[in-house]
Amino acid sequence: MPSYSTQITTNNNIQFIGVLTVYSIAKDWWLSEDKNTLSALNKQLPITFSLKGLTRIDSAGLAWLINIVRDSKSKGFDVFFTQIPDEVTNLAKISDVSTLLPVN
Repeated sequence: MPSYSTQITTNNNIQFIGVLTVYSIAKDWWLSEDKNTLSALNKQLPITFSLKGLTRIDSAGLAWLINIVRDSKSKGFDVFFTQIPDEVTNLAKISDVSTLLPVN
């Protein structure tokens, strides 16, 4: 089963790599990510998620990204997505949720 991984860089920049589908995501990102990574996030800076490394996404993956926005805001973080593949943009448009994905 294809899956995804995260690569954490400096200044709250996180890159998703791989596949975000109903088959690859088991629980929300805040519960599945390493506790050391989460504790290293700086609440003074927005979290920037790069989607450049995604190779596939479905509507479950899109909903998962929207949940990241909601959960991050409830934890006191601003969130932005960058390097968004056309597949994600098109899926968000046809699902009528483009406004729920903050883009930087």
